[in-house]
Amino acid sequence: MTTLRDQKRLAVQREATATGLELFAEHGYDAVTVDQLAEAAGMSRRTFFRYFASKDELIMSKWELIGRDVVEALRARPAAEPAWTAMRRSFDVVVEHYADPSRRATSLRLDAIVAEHPSLRGAYLVKMQDIVRSCAGILAHRDDAADHAAVPYLIASSAGLCLMTAMAATLQSRPQELAGEIDALMARVDIR
Repeated sequence: MTTLRDQKRLAVQREATATGLELFAEHGYDAVTVDQLAEAAGMSRRTFFRYFASKDELIMSKWELIGRDVVEALRARPAAEPAWTAMRRSFDVVVEHYADPSRRATSLRLDAIVAEHPSLRGAYLVKMQDIVRSCAGILAHRDDAADHAAVPYLIASSAGLCLMTAMAATLQSRPQELAGEIDALMARVDIR
């Protein structure tokens, strides 16, 4: 349960992240300063640092926020639904994100920025592991995933790899096929 204050903080973080990501996509990561990010978000430099420790953290917010949405979608899935199916359905959040052409174009430019910066690549991998751990924590309470301590993590990480592989295979040239590619890969790997 989140408080009104938490909801407001999250809304401000989402808005500042969207604004910052647009700046990064338009001007490049190295060219954008913290002062520019704060100004574009309509906040002081000091306020910016209340939400983000650095501009690295702001760019990583994209994945943190999408990950939060995936985790919430997973949490909302029916308890009787198989864990593997619940993971697939939680990825609909990602499919919806990339279905919007403008958001997809910005996201792809940001992915390229992350690929060019070793420190951002490392931070990206840490975010992905955080998402997997959060999903595994939810799956640990499902009957079909709780029989062995490592099974929830195996399911979450395997499903996550299917998602990442589907994104790599489709987003540049055939983004409308993302959902189908996730389905096909998860059917192939199915670990139920």
